[in-house]
Amino acid sequence: MSTSVGLLFDLDGVIIDSVDSHYLNYVEILKAHGIVGSKDEFSILNGKNLNEIVDYIASTHNLQDIKNEIRSDFESKFKLSLGESKLIPGILETLDFLKTSKISLGVVSSSSKKQIDETLKKHRISHYFETIVSGEEVEQAKPNPAIYLLAKKRLNANLTFAVEDTSNGVISANQAGIVTIHYSPQATSNTIKPAFTISRIINIQEIVKSIGKKAFWIAYSPSIEVNLIDTSPKIMEGDNVSDADANKLWNAEVLKNSNLKNEMVTLYTGHQKSEAGNLTIECYETKYQNVFAKLRKITDSQIFPLAVSGIVMDPSENILIGKRSDRVSEYSEFYEIVPSGALPAIYANGSKFIDQMKIELGEESPISQNNIASTLPLGLIFDSKNEVYDIIVKMYLNSKISGPLPASKEYSELSFVELITAYDMLEKFPFVPVSEAILKHLSTD
Repeated sequence: MSTSVGLLFDLDGVIIDSVDSHYLNYVEILKAHGIVGSKDEFSILNGKNLNEIVDYIASTHNLQDIKNEIRSDFESKFKLSLGESKLIPGILETLDFLKTSKISLGVVSSSSKKQIDETLKKHRISHYFETIVSGEEVEQAKPNPAIYLLAKKRLNANLTFAVEDTSNGVISANQAGIVTIHYSPQATSNTIKPAFTISRIINIQEIVKSIGKKAFWIAYSPSIEVNLIDTSPKIMEGDNVSDADANKLWNAEVLKNSNLKNEMVTLYTGHQKSEAGNLTIECYETKYQNVFAKLRKITDSQIFPLAVSGIVMDPSENILIGKRSDRVSEYSEFYEIVPSGALPAIYANGSKFIDQMKIELGEESPISQNNIASTLPLGLIFDSKNEVYDIIVKMYLNSKISGPLPASKEYSELSFVELITAYDMLEKFPFVPVSEAILKHLSTD
């Protein structure tokens, strides 16, 4: 795996266990001023920095004239809570595993830098972390993405995860284009849409172990736009692979498959999610033969092709599945949700990727575009085995198509199957990683 991986931890509730203590302090401070605190209000405040907490309480409960007193109370109580804190069960084993796995680690917390440093030093875990970002370094706290954007920039990994225990934290990391892991001992995530939900911190190890083997969702959104940025990176930089090597490989493959085209395709550079949930994906263009060299493993270049994958669903909610031919170069005789393919640069503009999805459907099946009633973007998947990002689109048909469809060079079998049958097939037969991730999502949606 050539992907460099980083993982960012929230402090309170993820590394140390002091949330309950903070809640009791919050209740006690408000009670001293004749106010009854609530878990709902505490949930709103959890993850915010001290200034925002004090401003919110003073404004909401008409305590503007004693803001300084409230601030002083919270500062002393917070310091006491952190001093009495304990490590979350499993965090030490997980930090050891991550360091051994050469994962870059950081802490992202709304606490002050001094509080973070003192807490890490107290528990003798400072040495695990390469970067620390505190709430003092940004103007707006979580759920604003500023703190995670700064941490992501400092960590400078190709693929960044964040572990959070609050809704504000998950939203913040989501908006920063980070793969979110929601730590929830109750294993619930409600409507915040993290990529993963875990009930034990040690479950992080299983997620990391899957990198390089599986595909997983990194963002969900029914509203997606693609922006093609103007840049010309050196694709083969740092490799012992020459342009001549890439050309030789390409020319040999074209002799086997005359349908291959060396068109300008797109490479993923990053994504962000707005507060409203809109997903923006940035990419740049390169010749397909460079991507092909990456896929065939003759180069370890840090490039990530951007592709599209669709779910074709008929009025009876059957989906189109194909068995890949024994003549294809990758995943021979694996099953796959159809269609899928690279995203040409000419379709990397706004929502035009949907047009490419329709073209792929026409090329991979006899289904006419006229039979497509509507389309719905679902999100973004990272195939960590092949290091490819896929934009996922659901396509609804006007009419049902019965019986098997004609075989093609790419698929030896092609037909619509019931969802329950598809789930059963997933247990019995090999599927390409992206299709496996899609089916698992559909089974829980």
